Amino acid sequence: MDHSIPKYKSKSTNGSTSKSWSFSDPELQRKKRVASYKAYTMEGKVKGSIRKSLRWVTDKYLKIMT
Repeated sequence: MDHSIPKYKSKSTNGSTSKSWSFSDPELQRKKRVASYKAYTMEGKVKGSIRKSLRWVTDKYLKIMT
């Protein structure tokens, strides 16, 4: 019985582990596009949060002053 440490092969989405990396790789382009969508969504959430916070501060200030 062999008790040595098992060796795992690297996984690949296209089934080939010897494919060279390139800028024209469709999977890489998809990942970059999805990352940009997520960044754009997060940017919108941050802007909305800041607007909401400023509106809250303004309302509180106006209530105190009146």
